[in-house]
Amino acid sequence: MDTLLKVMTGLLDMNTLENLCNSIIKKGSYRNALMLIPYLLDRYPELSAALVMKFMTNMPVEVVGQVACAVAKKSPKQGASLCRIRINEDILRSHIHYDKVVFLFKIMRRICLSIGKESDWVRCIRSFAAENKGKKKLIDMMRKEFEMSI
Repeated sequence: MDTLLKVMTGLLDMNTLENLCNSIIKKGSYRNALMLIPYLLDRYPELSAALVMKFMTNMPVEVVGQVACAVAKKSPKQGASLCRIRINEDILRSHIHYDKVVFLFKIMRRICLSIGKESDWVRCIRSFAAENKGKKKLIDMMRKEFEMSI
């Protein structure tokens, strides 16, 4: 299967792969999306992003992070946006997902630093902390991880 997916994504053009992704999305084939995403990352990260967006809730946070980093090479805003969407989902679920939130904020930071926008990241994290000041456990985790006053 690995070889088939590698060859397929290497030979097929953007339109054909886009149609394949649309079919996966339409059928709700989460497992197929999860298998295909790593093979699309290098050539067509935007297709990986579309698959992640559709299955965001079920997608492992590490995959969301990988796709966000790949997409950020072409569009840093879209990469950071993917992280932010998942962050918003995770903070609404439960405090047991706070480690995922911190993980995604690390990726957002890396994206912002790669384009020289550290001030945007600081503004984003402070805004997030202000919006979620009632989530003391999360804010404490972020203070420790990023060694800054939020």
